Amino acid sequence: MGLDSIVKVTISRDIPGITRVGFGTPLFLADISAVTDVVKEYANMDEVSADYAATDPQYKMAQIAFSQEIAPEKIKIGQKLAATAWDQAIQDCLDADDDWYALACDTSTASDIQTIAAKIETTEKFYVGRSADSNCLNNASNIGATLRSLGYSRCAVMYHSTAATAYPECGLFGVCLPYDPGSITWEFKSITGIAADSFTSAERTNLINSGIVFYESHAGTSHTSNSCVSESATFWIDQRRGIDWLKQRLQENVFDLLVRSDKVPQTDEGILSVISSMREILDLAETNNVISEYDITVPKIGDIAEADRAARYLNDIPFTATLAGAWHSVKIEGVVSV
Repeated sequence: MGLDSIVKVTISRDIPGITRVGFGTPLFLADISAVTDVVKEYANMDEVSADYAATDPQYKMAQIAFSQEIAPEKIKIGQKLAATAWDQAIQDCLDADDDWYALACDTSTASDIQTIAAKIETTEKFYVGRSADSNCLNNASNIGATLRSLGYSRCAVMYHSTAATAYPECGLFGVCLPYDPGSITWEFKSITGIAADSFTSAERTNLINSGIVFYESHAGTSHTSNSCVSESATFWIDQRRGIDWLKQRLQENVFDLLVRSDKVPQTDEGILSVISSMREILDLAETNNVISEYDITVPKIGDIAEADRAARYLNDIPFTATLAGAWHSVKIEGVVSV
């Protein structure tokens, strides 16, 4: 006789939750050194200094990111073979480890920036290039204007007079990436280790018209200005990151429902369980100020086409949402009388 009649034990296999893509991790890409990993993770400068000398670009990029008051929990450093093109180096990093979001590269050359931006446009990452090119200040033809004309929505260019040797974009990543998407604008951010530039009115206008982020000072405070995506003067880096986060988390949460459930049935109740998974993320997006409001159109099982039901495809759950922006300027009008 088996023991089941006396002691019955049931052990079920737990399906682990899916890995959620991080939106707070930068990748710093530079020419290969003694490190053999295509992509390697670092939690602090002690770990970085074990692999790189203080004169190495990888060290300098990591140092300014980790030097911010609230720094990233981790960074990743990618390796680029000297003979490898930038777009191929990015693909090599993606193939090795794609759990990162923001990219900075050890180049300030306009042609390199354009190549990198074109590659990033085919991904769901974001890239900030840096430039010290004087054309950004006084010429309508510059790398910022080029990327804007191409309509690129996954990149930005940051001008700084020391960009040939310094890494202001890595500092900007250090300031902004530790915060949840939606909870921070990339405007008015002070970067430890980077001095503000001074601009004439004409230079400032040229930077704005070219869609270039820059670093200036007002009332004794150094801060970023014009933190828009290359594509448009009204599409901001924080909004790009928020949209990417929302898409990824919706995918992950609904997939997690499908994986963990014994079955999501083809019933109105089954559709509502999918809607509930969506609402979890949309409510969080609202709490984190990624969006300010949303509305989901809930289909009924009778509305689903027979061919889609046969394919087990819940097709078309539309929702609308309003992006939660941030105030970047204020006008006050007052009247004072005696």
